[in-house]
Amino acid sequence: MSTILTKPTFEALNMQLQQKRNQYDEMILQNKEFEEVKQLFIEIRALEQSLVALLDGNSSSALV
Repeated sequence: MSTILTKPTFEALNMQLQQKRNQYDEMILQNKEFEEVKQLFIEIRALEQSLVALLDGNSSSALV
């Protein structure tokens, strides 16, 4: 059973990923504690993997 990736779903995940990346950059600039930065990095990787999985699952279909 395949999930159809809609443009709003992709855009929402992509926006969330960009926000996390911006937050990560800010934390680095503010010299935040390592554990805080590490946790955010893990969240970013998870979002990236979700986007890749969605795209891989819909490689034969176009964004709607």
